[in-house]
Amino acid sequence: MAQNWNSLLSYIKLKLGVPTNMLELTDDDIIKYIKENTIPELSQYLYETQLFPLTSQNLDTTSNPLYGKNYYTIPAPPDVEIIDVYKVYLNNNTISIGLLTTGFLTIDPRDITMQNELLTMMTSLQTVQTYKYIRPNKILFEQPLTGDCIVEARIVLQNIAQIPSDFYHDIFKEKCLADIISLVVSQRSKYESLSTPFGQLNLNWQYLDQYGKEILSEINSKLDAIPPEYYIEWID
Repeated sequence: MAQNWNSLLSYIKLKLGVPTNMLELTDDDIIKYIKENTIPELSQYLYETQLFPLTSQNLDTTSNPLYGKNYYTIPAPPDVEIIDVYKVYLNNNTISIGLLTTGFLTIDPRDITMQNELLTMMTSLQTVQTYKYIRPNKILFEQPLTGDCIVEARIVLQNIAQIPSDFYHDIFKEKCLADIISLVVSQRSKYESLSTPFGQLNLNWQYLDQYGKEILSEINSKLDAIPPEYYIEWID
C-alpha cells in the first residue's frame, strides 16, 4: 500500500466507521492535526537531515549582542522546523606537508608514515570547535569561525513517503488513528446522544475513548522498545 495522505485518510476513516458513521472532522482537519502535532511528537523517530551552508552573511550580532561574533542564523526556510544540529562540517585550514614528487620518483614508505604521524600530532593540538544549537534556528560556536562551514540539521519530516515501511504500518498509522480518535471524543463527549429524524442516536463516545487509549498504550510500549540511536559507554 502506498504511503501517502490519501491512503492514510482512508485507513483512519474506515477505522472510525466512515461512511456509515458521521465524522466531525474534514480531511483537511485531519491532515493539519497530524502535520502540526503527531509528526512533531514523533520527531525523535521521524526526521530528515538537511544541509545548510553557513557563511559570514549568516552572522547575527543584533538579536543577542552578548554572543558576539560566534552567533549565527541557520538559513532554513520558514516552513522547515529544525529539531537539532546533527553535525557541523568545518572548513578549517588543513595542515599539510608538501612532497616534491615526479612520475619517476620513488618515495620511501617510511617517510610517508612519519609525515602521517606528524599530521596526526599537529591536528590533535588544534583547538576543538564546539557549538550549541539554540531554537528555532540559531547556532552558537565556542570559537569564532575561520571560514565557511556546513550545518547538517535534523528537521521535522516533510514527506510521509520517507517513513520506513515497518514504522509506518506498525506505529505511525496507529498513532495517527489514536490522535484523531481523541479529537472525535473531545467533541462527542459533550453529548450523550443526538436527536435525528429517525430517533435518538447514541454516540457511545466512551467506547471510542477506551479504544483510543488502548491503541496509545500499545504504541508507547513499541516506542519504548526501540533502541536508542547512540550508546554511551561508562568506563570506571
